[in-house]
This record gives sequence, structure tokens and C-alpha cells, in this order.
Amino acid sequence: MVRRTLLGLGALALVACGGGGSGAQEPEAREKGAAPSALSAEEEQALDLALGMAGLTRGDLEFRKDVYPAEGVLPVVRAALAQPLEAFARAERRAARAHVAPLVWAWFELGGGEAVPGGVGGFPGPLPGDGDTKGLALLLRDVAPDKGFAQRELARVAALPNVLRYWVVHVALTLPGVEANCAEALGALTAEDRRLIESWGLRHVLAPDEEFPNFRPRPVQGGAPVARPDAEAATLAALLKVRVLKFAEAAQSLCTLAWEGAYARQRTSDKELKALRTRVGLVTRYGAIAIGGAGDDVYGETGAPPFLLELGGNDVYRGRGTGGADRGIRLLVDSGGDDLYDCPGEYSLGGALLGAAVLLDTGGNDTYRGGLVTQGAAIAGVGLLEDCGGEDDYRAERHAQGAGLAGIGILWDREPQATRKRESGRDRYQVACFGQGFARTGGAGLLLDEWGNDLYQAGGAYPYRPAHPHRHYSHAQGYAIGIREFGHAGGVGMLLDLAGSDRYLAEMYAQGAACWYGLGVLADLGSGDDHYAATGIAQGGAVHLAAGVLLDEGGDDEYVLSDGLGQGGAHDFAVGILHDRGGNDRYLTRAGAQGIALTNGVGLLIERSGDDLYAGHTGHLQGAGRPGRGLGSLGILLDCGGTDRYSEGRLEGATWATTDRGVGADLPTPPAPSAAAPAPPRVPGPGEVLPPEEFEHLFAEASLWNVGEARPAVAAARAQLVAWGERALPALRGKLVLWQPPILLALDEILSGIAREKRPAVVKLLLECLSAPEPPVRASALLLSGKLGVREASEAVLAALREPSMSRFAAPAAGALRLAEALPVLQAMAGSADWTEAAVGIRALGALGDARALPTLLAALGRPVFQLRDAAAEACAALGKEAAGPLLARAEDRTLASPIRAAALLGLAQLDAAARPAGLPGRLAGLLADPEPAIRAAAGDSLSSFRGDPAAREPLERAAAADPDPSARRRLAEALEVLSGRRPRRTDERLFSNLAEYPELFGGGG
Repeated sequence: MVRRTLLGLGALALVACGGGGSGAQEPEAREKGAAPSALSAEEEQALDLALGMAGLTRGDLEFRKDVYPAEGVLPVVRAALAQPLEAFARAERRAARAHVAPLVWAWFELGGGEAVPGGVGGFPGPLPGDGDTKGLALLLRDVAPDKGFAQRELARVAALPNVLRYWVVHVALTLPGVEANCAEALGALTAEDRRLIESWGLRHVLAPDEEFPNFRPRPVQGGAPVARPDAEAATLAALLKVRVLKFAEAAQSLCTLAWEGAYARQRTSDKELKALRTRVGLVTRYGAIAIGGAGDDVYGETGAPPFLLELGGNDVYRGRGTGGADRGIRLLVDSGGDDLYDCPGEYSLGGALLGAAVLLDTGGNDTYRGGLVTQGAAIAGVGLLEDCGGEDDYRAERHAQGAGLAGIGILWDREPQATRKRESGRDRYQVACFGQGFARTGGAGLLLDEWGNDLYQAGGAYPYRPAHPHRHYSHAQGYAIGIREFGHAGGVGMLLDLAGSDRYLAEMYAQGAACWYGLGVLADLGSGDDHYAATGIAQGGAVHLAAGVLLDEGGDDEYVLSDGLGQGGAHDFAVGILHDRGGNDRYLTRAGAQGIALTNGVGLLIERSGDDLYAGHTGHLQGAGRPGRGLGSLGILLDCGGTDRYSEGRLEGATWATTDRGVGADLPTPPAPSAAAPAPPRVPGPGEVLPPEEFEHLFAEASLWNVGEARPAVAAARAQLVAWGERALPALRGKLVLWQPPILLALDEILSGIAREKRPAVVKLLLECLSAPEPPVRASALLLSGKLGVREASEAVLAALREPSMSRFAAPAAGALRLAEALPVLQAMAGSADWTEAAVGIRALGALGDARALPTLLAALGRPVFQLRDAAAEACAALGKEAAGPLLARAEDRTLASPIRAAALLGLAQLDAAARPAGLPGRLAGLLADPEPAIRAAAGDSLSSFRGDPAAREPLERAAAADPDPSARRRLAEALEVLSGRRPRRTDERLFSNLAEYPELFGGGG
């Protein structure tokens, strides 16, 4: 839905439609209880059923929540609190606006109104003066000595190629207007205000280890908190005098200059670059304007010039002032290359304090290292880092990677359409605290990533004292918070990821969460399989008059929350929302999550479709509420399709309500429509040619996700393409370049169907594609060759297996084709520190079926990532009898860690009947008395595969009735239902481990 919306809208259309910025642009007047536009018909039905069970209506969610006074509450925050069911539509429009023009998005969030500057991003058209000596002469005249520039500097500028000369002169002409906007933004500040912001801002406003443990509620006089007249309060008062939207106008001009510089580099010939041997520049009252060489340049501790266009090469930037702003204006444009930005200090890499800063890097695999207020961050200003392509590594301390306090901070990682490949754009973001789409009072923060399988990490530095000193603050990944101690509301923080299978790892306060009149949004709008892991107040969680939203568009996702509140949870007049729109998902927590509300909050978890698992260790889960202060709370869980499982005893296809205002509904999967059988595909006549427009229509239908109402159309389109047979192959070859899961599934079925009649033609096509120059085509051909069992591709598969960029795609094919020569490479992959690569290698070893792989697979049972243990267990089971004895020995070895033993039991459960050792049920039954509850539960899961065997049933019945641990007892009861045939067997029916099984989360591992 969101993708179609984005394709149809431009920046001006978004501005005109008034998506979600301020009350002026988005009128809230509507009929009470009107259907929210982002809910499906099934979700509306489930919501009305659930609320009806408790005698409630949708209007009951709209009770007043902004009950405490606070200064500077943004209209979007008030709207989210007042009408929670509208938050979905607002979040979608907010994501659309952020995607098209991030600066416009931030402008609206802070109440900028209709007077938005021109569009941001994209190459401009032909530049004035390009090739026009008269125009250049006029420009030079405008910067003559009467403007303060020396003739010798102008002579150096005049020696530049035309397009570069234009950029330097245009920057000089633009700077006075930029400075005027910045001066107006700071016009209300006194000299004392500036001193306070510069000396106290970072130390007392930003440091979580100092601020939060020392929280002391202020007395209330006349309905408003009274702040002490100390440095913190005075600093905050000074910050709030800044006119952030005037800084946005200055940043808009710098963005235009940045893209003009990129265009100038693009238009400069190689000959001109070779002739440019030295850096040349123009010294202005705002700093030096310079052009760097095309080689590998190094900018040392003194930093780069304030206004720099770097023409290429693998450059190194060190020291302060590199692309940042410290009480001023900075602009850095780097035109490609694998660059290193090593700036551990403050205000760097598109970071601003009392100023405006823009860093544009037009490509390459770049490394960014920063300290405080860096990588697209601002305090009283606007900071933007825009990176256009490559696989980048971003690391920073705090207030970084899209963070704003009384300002706007944006990190925009782009990937041009022309360079988007399946293996591209895998970025890594790591911040200790306050980042990755973070906002405080008067601020907006955005991290926008357009492409790739990305890793986001936040935490590990600042202990969460005194409640959980072993946990740490994150305040990241779509998080916003006010400054409660002084009664000031928060801003709007957002993380937007548009594609890929991503990992979000955090601790306290993260992943679409908010506190004290803030609005935090994490929107993952791709269809990848995402993994979310956090400690608490996360994943659509909010506390204290705030709103947190997590939207996930699709894929088989996993949400792990170790300590609660989240997964659609809210406390103290807050709104917390998690909306997952497809896939077979897993929600794992201890307590206080999955559609719960405490103390007058509204918590919603809405799951649109798929076979889902909701698991927790203790109560108060899965549609539960707790009243307080004389008002009710509303915790809501809605599941609208699929076969689902609930640890709290919720029933598939049932509706429930609790006396403490917790409600839920699980809609039964509707029966398949009894429509007439689809018409058989048309058989093309001899010599008939497949028209291109007909092919495009058929393939668009064939490559839809094969779910729900789309199934008949998908089946009919695929059958028709199969009927075209060999004549469809040239057109299908063109689709191998489009690396997307539904397209690969469609190609697999269509090519398999054609191969039944025309196998030689299909084999020829795949062999040709295996030597194609386009990496996505080769990758697709590798996977399809394995799926279709093309033995003729063995040599090409083995060759690709030795290429680092192709090994992940060749490995599944090598396993499927059972190529014994691949064993050493697959074993090396299985031991990789990159857990995603290791998973590919482990699964391929299981498919290979070579007993020599057993030691590698048994070692993988001890890996710290549970996905690898699961994959290793399945792969061991695929080896059959060879693995049975070692698996059983590990399951019974009490000296081993519980995760290893549980993984071994998972493998035993998947053994074929012929591979099971004699007396296995009795040995497993013995583990029902193990000291570890997790092992007892895992043993029950394994026993549930021995249907009809009394040696399994009788001990399992006893254990399910008498186990002393409630969680283990519940899992044993579920295993008994599986054994009896009352519940379908799922290999993931096991106790999950807490975040302790992820030692790599904050240690920099793979």
C-alpha cells in the first residue's frame, strides 16, 4: 500500500495534501468513530468485535490523555493522543513525506505550515553559466573586490574548468543569504544565552547517565511545573528561543549547493581533473571555499575547509569541523570513493550547533566515525548527512544519526535505482544513545535508509540506573522524549527503512517508542524478514503522555522484548501501537507486552495476516489492561488471519475481554471461496508470438505475493506463462535482474512448469544467465539452478562459490545439487562470524547430505545466535542416523549450556523415523526430570513427534500435569496436544531464550 502511494506522489503533492505535520494542515474534525484509513476491513471487524465484548466502541479510545501541563506540545503529538486509531494513517503519510523530501517532512512536523522551501535532493538541470563565458564574467563581477574578495583569489578561481568555477562563485553568492537566515534563527538569543548553550548544552542536557538518575519532580504552582533557576533550566530556555524553521531555510540553500557541486563533478572531464593538481579556493568572511583534488586526499586534525567540493578518490577526514557546524555554516560534498570520516569529537559530519551543516557523499563504501552531535544531528540548528549509495558503516557516541534538540537532524542513506542490487546497500548503524531517528524538545530527527539488509544497534554505554543497572539506555530507532523535569514536551523522532531484511537491536527505550509528549515512529516498509530485539519500553511502546508507533509492512518477522513494556504497550496516558501487515511472525517477551495498557494508556497490537506465535513467560499479556487513577486502560490485540498460537490461553478464532479492560479478537481464517474452477490457460497457436504487453501483464500478476485473495490470479497467470512454454523464455530472462522474493518464487514455478516439456531450453537459459555480466541475474540463475536440479550448472556453481560476492547464492545451489566438492567452502561459510552468511552455509550443508559435515554442524549448535542453532539442528537431522547418536549425547550432557542441549533436542525431533535410535522415546522421557525448565520443555517438544507411541504419551501426560515451573508446564501441555493430534506441529515450538543469547548485540560481532 505504502509503495503504491509513494510512486504516485511528488513532494508538492505531499505538501498540498497536508499529511501529518500540524493541526493547520491536517484538520482533525471528523465523525466520531469514523474508520481509520490505514485499517483493513478485517481489522475494523476485529476491533469492533473485541471492543463490543467489553461494551466499548472506538470512541472510547479517544478519552483525554494530555492531562498534565507541558510547554511546546506539537500538534501531531496531541492528535496521536486524542485519536489513536488515526495514527496509522498519519504514520503512512509521514513516511511518504520523509521519503520524498526529508527536510520538508521535518518542517511540517515542527509546524512549518505551507511556506515550504523548494524540493530537496536530485540533480538540478543545466547550470547557469555552464559553457557561457559571458554568464561567468557576470558572476565574477558580482564577487569583485568591492564584495571583499582579492583579485589573486579570483584569478585562481578563474583558472578552474567552467562548471567548477561556477560552483565556487555560486557558493560565494549564496552564503550571505544563508548567514542571514542563520542570524535570524538566533536573533532572540543574548550573549548569555549563547554562552549557556555552548558550555552546558552537551554536558547537562544530553548525558543520560547524569540526567535521569538525578530526576527530581518539581513542585507545581498554578498548574505548571516550577523549574529551578539553575544552568539546566536556563540552557533549555535559551534553546527554545531558537527559530528552527529559519535554520531549515538556510539548510535548504546548502542542500541546493551540495547537489550543484555533485553535478559539477559529474560534468568535469577526466582531462580537466588531471590538470587540477592543487586545491584552489576563495576566502570569504564565512570561511574558505575550496575544491579538492581527484586523488586520495587527507584532511588532518585542523579539518577540511568550511565549504569543500572533493572531486573523488578514497579520502580521509580527521579532526573537528569536518562537514559539521560549531556556531556557523558548513558544507562538504565528496564525489565518490571509499572514504573514511574519522571525527571522534563534537559537531562533525553534518552535525550542527547554532548553525547549519550539510555533508553530501555521492557514493562508495564509506566509514563514518563520530562522537557527539554528528552524522546528521543538531542542537539549535539543522544538520544533514546524505550518502548516495554503497555499503556504509556509521558509528557514533550520542546525539547522532538523525537527532534533533531544538533543531533538525537527518541522516539519509540513499541508493540510486541504477545501482540497486540484491547484495548492495547493506549498511550498519551503531550509536550508544540518542540517535537513529531521535528527537527531544523542539526537535525532529530522521534516519532514512532506502535499500539493503541493514543492521541497527543502539545501547551498551549508559546504565539504566537505578532500576536495571545491567541494562542500558538506547533512546534510539524512532524515539522521542521531552524534558519532563522542566515541563517541556518532546519532538518527533523517526526511523524509516524502505527495503530489505533488517535487524534492529537495542536496549531501553527504542524502536518506535516515546516518553513525555514525544512521538516516536519506526516504519519498516519493505517486505523482508526483519528481526527486532530490545529490552523494554520498545517496539511500539510509550509512557507518560506520549505516542510510539512501529509499522512493519510484511515478511516473516520476529519481535523479542526481554523486560516489557512494548509490542503495542502503553502506560500513563500514553498510546503505544505495533501494526504488522503480513507474514508469519513471532512475538516473544516476558511480560507487559503484546497489546497491553497500564494506568490510563491505550496499547494496540494489530497483526494483519499470517501464522503467528505470541509467547510470554508471565501474565499480563496479549490484550490486557490495568486501570488506575479512577480511569480505565485499554489493551487491545487483534489478529486477522492465519493459524495462531497464544501462551496466555487465547483461542484461535475467539474474542475475549477481561475485567481490567483488556480485549482481543482472533478472526478465524475464512474458508476458501467455493468459486468455479479457474478456466484452463489458453494454448497459444503454432508460431504465435507472446506480445510484450501481454507478458508484462501476466508477469505482474504472477509475481504478486501468493496469499489471500491474490491466489487465483497468481495461479492463473503462472499457468498461462507456462502454456507459452519456450516462447516465454526470452522475456523471462529479462526478469532475472529484478531480485525480489515474489519474483524469484514466480520464476521458480514458471520455469519448473516449462521444464516439464522443454527442459533443454530452460537449462540453456540458466547456463547463459550464469555467465551474465549483471550480478542479480547470476545470483537468480544460481538459486534457480539449485531449485530446478540443473546438474549441468555444477561447474558454474562451484566457480561462483569461490567468489565472495556470489558465494551466498551459490551455496544453496551447491547443497541442492549435492556437489561434494563444495564441502570445504560450505564448512568455512558455516563458521563465519557473519551470522547471516553462516546460516546460508549451515543450511547448504544439511542439503548436501555429506556425513563429513557433521562435526561442523555439531559445533554450530553452540553458536550464540539462536537462528544458527535452529539451522544446525535441522541440518543435523537431515544427515539421518549419523547425527542421531551425537545429538542425543549432547541433549543428555548436563555440563553443556541449555541453548546447546535445547538445539540438540530440536534436531532429534526432526529425525526421520528410520533414523531414530532404538529406545529414543524413553531417553527423551528421562529428560522430563531435568533440572532445567527449558530442557524439560524442549524434551516435551521432541516427544510430541512420536504420535501413537505410549512410551512418549504416558510420561508426557505426567510431566504436563506436575512440572513445577508454570512456563514449562504450559509448553508440555502444548506438546501433549501435538502428540494427540489436537494441535499442528511447528518446529519452532520451544522456549525462547532472552537477549542473553545474543552476546554480539553490543559487542560489535556479526
